[in-house]
Amino acid sequence: MMKSNGMHIERINRILFYGVLAISVIVIVACQNVKELERPANLISKEMMVDILTDCYINNAARSISYVKLKDSKIKLDSMIYVKYQIDSVQFTQSNEYYSLQFNTYVDILTQVEKRLEKIKVRTDSIVKIKKKKDTIATEPEFNGLIESVDSETVQDSIE
Repeated sequence: MMKSNGMHIERINRILFYGVLAISVIVIVACQNVKELERPANLISKEMMVDILTDCYINNAARSISYVKLKDSKIKLDSMIYVKYQIDSVQFTQSNEYYSLQFNTYVDILTQVEKRLEKIKVRTDSIVKIKKKKDTIATEPEFNGLIESVDSETVQDSIE
C-alpha cells in the first residue's frame, strides 16, 4: 500500500509539472504575438502633445473646482482644446495611445507637462500673493489712498 501511494504522488507531481510547463509555454508564445501600434498618419508632435496635455490637466482641475458652473454655462472644455489646437478627438486619442506605448517618450512628455504645471503654479501663487498684499495695504487706514497716488515712475525714480 505504501508503494502504491508513493507512485501515485509521483504521478500527480509529474502531471502538475507538465501542466505548469505547458501553461508557461502557451503564455510565452501568446506574448510573442503582441503587435506594436502603427504610427498614426496624423500623429500630433511631441511638443504639441505637451501643450495639449498641460491644458487637459488644467481643464480637469477646473472641472473639479467648478463643475456646476461649467455645466450650467454649457462650456465644453474638451471641445475648446480641439478647436484651440485644430485637432479632433480621434487624432488626439490615437496620438496619445501611440505615445503611451512608447514608455520613454511618454515619460518625457509627462515630465515636460509636470514642469509646465509647476511653473504655472508658481506664477499663479505669486500673483495671488501680490494681490493679497495689495488688498491688505489698501484696507489699512494709514495707507488708504497711498497706492493710487504713487505711480510707477515715482517708484522707479526712488529705486535709482
